[in-house]
Amino acid sequence: MKRKTWIIGTLGVLTLAGLGATAVVARGGEWCEHPPIVRKTTAKLDGLEAALKLTPQQQGAWDTFEAALTAKAGDVEKAVADWRSTPMPATALGRLDKLQHGLDQGQALVSTVTEATKALYPALDADQQAVFDREFRFRPTHRRGWHGAEG
Repeated sequence: MKRKTWIIGTLGVLTLAGLGATAVVARGGEWCEHPPIVRKTTAKLDGLEAALKLTPQQQGAWDTFEAALTAKAGDVEKAVADWRSTPMPATALGRLDKLQHGLDQGQALVSTVTEATKALYPALDADQQAVFDREFRFRPTHRRGWHGAEG
């Protein structure tokens, strides 16, 4: 009985592995596809803008905020592509340099988002600030960047 259970279990694992490999090949060798960062950022910002229900007087502050985040998203998308396309250095010092470069880019991202948010936030009324606080999630250390309320 134990042998039969082991054989069935092994066949199940191999079948799942085969299905996973088939899915990878069907996607062109990519295990996991992530939407481009700019497209995700634009979608999140569109949702946030709709939730805020901005007045015409606030639109200029929003446009500046949106332009800053969208531009930075383009920089991040390029940096991620560069990171993935560049092999990890063989030496410890090389790996640390690559890591430090990534951290410096992350710090620049946080600074840009902070400055843009500090410029927009005072233009919002108290209700809009509450919506912004609830909906805007910026998590640069999370592997998928910043997320709105649903992510």
